[in-house]
Amino acid sequence: MDILTSFLKFCLIFCLFATVGCESYDPQPELKDPIYNEFTEKAQSSLKEIETIDKILEQNNLDLETDNPRGIRRLGLIADNERLELEKRQFMQKKQYFTIKARKRAKYVRSRVLASINAKRNGYEDKVKLWDMELEHEIYQTNQRLRQSPRDWSHRVPKLNPEEEF
Repeated sequence: MDILTSFLKFCLIFCLFATVGCESYDPQPELKDPIYNEFTEKAQSSLKEIETIDKILEQNNLDLETDNPRGIRRLGLIADNERLELEKRQFMQKKQYFTIKARKRAKYVRSRVLASINAKRNGYEDKVKLWDMELEHEIYQTNQRLRQSPRDWSHRVPKLNPEEEF
């Protein structure tokens, strides 16, 4: 009985030190990164668009089989199919683009987190600039706003007299 209680105490102390004393490394830190999440979200939305286009194309092909071979509706369906195939190709390219960007971002996030952890462990916090995920996300959002802003003069320059129309 004495051996059992001492063994249980040893196990309890070992578990306590293992949970409190060890600093664990997050195996997937990119899941916390908002930029990575945005890339994966855009890739998933492109995949959903591809699926809806596939359904529409399937329905159009069924309509083409049953429709009058010389009807005007058939020409419209053929034109729609060509347009939808082009859109599908564009969404596939977007999906591949954002998947590649997400992979690159995951690799970047892992390397930056690991470098920050190593700098903290080795005592180089003051000499090495630690990675700030929130600051980088703010910079990314500002960059996206600038890229997506309208480039027309009428949006950038306010009118002096809005009542007067020429």
